[in-house]
Amino acid sequence: MPLRNACFISYRHGQYELMREFVMELYAALCAEMEPMLGPNVVYLDQKRLKGGDLFNQALANDLFESATMIMVYTPTYFHWQETYCAREYAAMEELEQHRLGLLGPAANGEHGLIVPVVLRGTSHLPDSIRRVRQCYDFEGFQLGGRRLSRHPRFAPTIRAIAAYICDRYQEMSSLPADVFAGADHFRLPDEAQIKPLLSAAAGFRMPFPGGSAPCSRSAVWA
Repeated sequence: MPLRNACFISYRHGQYELMREFVMELYAALCAEMEPMLGPNVVYLDQKRLKGGDLFNQALANDLFESATMIMVYTPTYFHWQETYCAREYAAMEELEQHRLGLLGPAANGEHGLIVPVVLRGTSHLPDSIRRVRQCYDFEGFQLGGRRLSRHPRFAPTIRAIAAYICDRYQEMSSLPADVFAGADHFRLPDEAQIKPLLSAAAGFRMPFPGGSAPCSRSAVWA
């Protein structure tokens, strides 16, 4: 079957307004920007996650499989050493990226990945393995109750740039045979054992233990 989504938004759920408002603003701004180019309903967002919890859902894995790109909304808790759902999504998209760009052959010049990091908070903690190879977009200035992203003088041009990039990658992926995107029902996110090397390299921001406190520092998470 052909691609169903131009992009899949991967994000940690938040108990408070900042994460929820930003994710919905990002989703609405991208939908508005891409509708004239690709039509409606091309951005996938798991809105149940906004209500709390990163619960596994096989349908969610299917949606990721049927997406041309993935936006990761980065905060230092994205690669969490206990709540690993986002890390599993990231690792799964890395695997899809490697396979699909390989199928494009020389058309994929190595400069255009399928994962788009959007940094809400914690730019200094973004793993070097991501910073070195991917174009990252800085939204650290986003504040609650501010202008909508689609109308913000600072962020609106960035939204347009992200949307254009996603549309280009969607067109590239759409050039592949349709059977490349078949078999979503058999696609699985990697389990926690498989992502341990990723977390060891990426989860450099130590979170406080539940019920206690710990200093926030860049240090290895896994022994």
